[in-house]
This record gives sequence, structure tokens and C-alpha cells, in this order.
Amino acid sequence: MNKANYILIIVEGKSDEEALFAITEYNNYRNASVSGKPVPVIIPTNRDMLTALEDKEHGYRPYLEKDCISLIVRTIRSQLEKRCKEERIKVNQIAKAMYLTDMDGVFVDDRNIIQDKAITDKDDKEDDDIATYYMEKTILTPSRWKIVNRNWRKRENIKYILNNPSIELNTGGRKARVPLELFYMSCNLEHSTLNNRNYGYGKEHAAADWANDIAMKKDPEREIRSFFESLLPTKATYMDTWRYITEPKTSKSLERSSNWLLILDEFDQMAQEAR
Repeated sequence: MNKANYILIIVEGKSDEEALFAITEYNNYRNASVSGKPVPVIIPTNRDMLTALEDKEHGYRPYLEKDCISLIVRTIRSQLEKRCKEERIKVNQIAKAMYLTDMDGVFVDDRNIIQDKAITDKDDKEDDDIATYYMEKTILTPSRWKIVNRNWRKRENIKYILNNPSIELNTGGRKARVPLELFYMSCNLEHSTLNNRNYGYGKEHAAADWANDIAMKKDPEREIRSFFESLLPTKATYMDTWRYITEPKTSKSLERSSNWLLILDEFDQMAQEAR
């Protein structure tokens, strides 16, 4: 298969991968008869790479803004190239790469991040694996400085990817730049799918149940599209959705919204071009 119809999709965990079943099923239902339809390749990770403090594989820790950007570029590239090698995908077969992330309220004003010692910290490590509660306009946490720092790192990485929407990949002995797009669930996956910002730890498969339920509807294609249409914050372009959700010092990144509808639109457009 030499046509550029592979879409590499990085997701931040098993629950995100399971929720993406709704997207892949939409593509299967909608474009079943199209021989050159988009082929999504899901690449699950075990963390939010947009907030990573270090690249454990290479022993690299970012301290300055430019180092933070360097880390996210090399980490995304490493994940994409590794999967391409496993699947024997050549760079000229890749239509684009996507990264799916939670917003986590990272664009709220720092003053709305509130320290609450009544919340039990999960550990005392220098990372973000702490009990954090997302409210309508505020974030409650036992370690305010960790979340302030996390939000800064994620904001910088989001802005970088939006301003640099491609990444150089080396697969199959060839180098080329591939379009890179960023899509979000807000405030997080469970908020978008289940309308609960703080669904709780230990319920990682709830989003999978949601995806299976909606994919089993009588008219799954219509149900899936209708659901994501309800979450799109503005009937606009890819960049318009990002201008909305990243508005500084607002609570929009805590609202229930998502621009995953645009993934469906891109699948449809690619299938239409392949007919």
C-alpha cells in the first residue's frame, strides 16, 4: 500500500485508546466500501507526553522553555518512528500524525489553582501523579506548585505544536516532514464522554463502555457524529477550536468540549478523495 492514507494517532493511555474505538468504528461504517479509506494506526502511551518532566529512555530532563520543547519533539518522533518500524510503514504512506490529549484546565489563571491540604497527595515525587480535582472554574490540589508548573509545561508544548504543525520522520530509509495535528478532550476524557470531570481512579474502562455503547446503536454513524457535534465549542476550523479553548486566564479549558468531530471530517474528506 503506497498511497498516503495512514493516520498515526498517539493517545495518552489505555482508556483513551478504548474511547477512540468510536472514531475508528465511524470510519469503518462510513467508509467501508472505499478501498483507499484512511487507515488509523493507534499508538498508546502510558503518560501525558505534553507534561513530561523527563525522557526516561534517554535520561533527559528539561529545565528551560527551549528544553521543554526539545523533549516533546523528540518524544513524539520516537513514538511515531517506533510504530512505523513495527508496522513497516514508509514515510510516504503517512497522510498525517495526530496527538490526542486532555486539556486538564491548563489555561486557567494560576490564581484559580487552589491548594487544599484536605486532599491526600498520592505520592511525594517530583511529578504530576497527584490527586487533583477539577471544578467549574478552579483546580483543587494538595500541591499547588506542581500543577502550576505542569500547566506551564503543557501550555508551552501545545502552543509549539500549533505553531509548528509538522514533524520530520525517518522511516523505511527515507526522511520527510509529516503534518502533525493536536486534538483535545476537555476538561478530560471522562468529562467529555461521561460528563464527569472527576470520575475517579480505578474506573479506567468507563470510557470503553461508552464507546462500545455508542458504536452498538441502531445507527452508529449518525449517533457518533451527533455526539461529537454536541461537544464542538464552535462551528469553525481546527485553529478556531484551539483559539477558543486556549483563551488565556479563562475557565474554557475546564469546560466540557472536544474537537474530535474534526477527526471524523478529515476521515470523510480523505475517503471522498479516494473514491
